[in-house]
Amino acid sequence: MDRINPAFFDNDDIRAALAARDIGRVYRLLQQVGVSQPQIGALTDQSPLEVGEILHGRQVQTVTVLDRIADGLGVPRDWLGLSYGQRTPQASPVGEDGHRRALVAAIATATLGEPLFDLG
Repeated sequence: MDRINPAFFDNDDIRAALAARDIGRVYRLLQQVGVSQPQIGALTDQSPLEVGEILHGRQVQTVTVLDRIADGLGVPRDWLGLSYGQRTPQASPVGEDGHRRALVAAIATATLGEPLFDLG
């Protein structure tokens, strides 16, 4: 697999998970459309063990790993909050409800170490 179909990311749930940096949720959604764990690892330059840990709840917090994930999945870094520039037209907001859910999830993750609820 060379890249993820960009149409996959035209979805409020995906955008909210990316905005909340809920990489485990992003990986589970990728699996739902047929992307295997080894394919995710190959795209994001991660070992199968690392992908498995993320799928089972390990939070990704380092910028270098988030950069690799953004590059590997073919998403703009600002969708993960990694860019200082303005949003590009392709990175349109997910809507007020999506932002609200992403904010609550990010706050819960920061304070409790895990999302308060499933964004899906």
